[in-house]
Amino acid sequence: ILDCFEEASMDNVFLFLDYDGTLTPIVESPEKALLPQEMKSLIVDLRKTVPIAIISGRSLKNIREIVNIEDIYYAGNHGTEIWDGSKVIEMGDQLSESKEVLGKIIAELRTALSPISGVIVEDKGITASIHFRMVAQRDLCRVFDSFWSITDSYKGLFRITSGKKVFEIRPRGIWNKGDAVTWIWNMFGSGRMPVYIGDDITDEDAYKVLKGKGVSISVGVNDKADYHLKSQAEVRKLLLKFSGSPS
Repeated sequence: ILDCFEEASMDNVFLFLDYDGTLTPIVESPEKALLPQEMKSLIVDLRKTVPIAIISGRSLKNIREIVNIEDIYYAGNHGTEIWDGSKVIEMGDQLSESKEVLGKIIAELRTALSPISGVIVEDKGITASIHFRMVAQRDLCRVFDSFWSITDSYKGLFRITSGKKVFEIRPRGIWNKGDAVTWIWNMFGSGRMPVYIGDDITDEDAYKVLKGKGVSISVGVNDKADYHLKSQAEVRKLLLKFSGSPS
């Protein structure tokens, strides 16, 4: 991957990083996905030479709390909320109206899915995630049937996607990860080359906007990305090379 960079240009990168599945391994439930200390120390060192943004599906409040690194940019809720270093910015139209409808969907899902062990319905204010990694194989059909029967009538208002053992519900018309990357890059480092590392379906929006402008790297094969890493463990090795440290 590093063959696409000249050594002289390594300091001219703007680094965009997903969190779950990229900086941390995929785990059973979101609260267990803690940033390893060695990864945190590496990011702290890297930020001294290159600007860094964490682009996550988590709420902005949550991703800032769990990463807890100053002097970097953050985007939460798949790009709808951005911390620009001094203030929070919400990107999207009719957010208040969407939140009201989303609250109704979440209530319906919690009622329908609560009898099924292992389901987590995560309310992130602007978006929602339904995690089913801990659901027994025999119960998966019940989860899928209940989920789609409730959400099918809302497809006109919400973008509903599936990822790694998770369903994502996002209002249409709000920003995605690609929008957030474009805005942060243009505002704080358009002279630099954007490099994005992600691992899931929602990261594809970022891969697409960087075509011909930067470099996209997927953990696992994804034909929308320019390059791929074999596993999440290789992310740290790649970042170490960016920093010039031996792996």
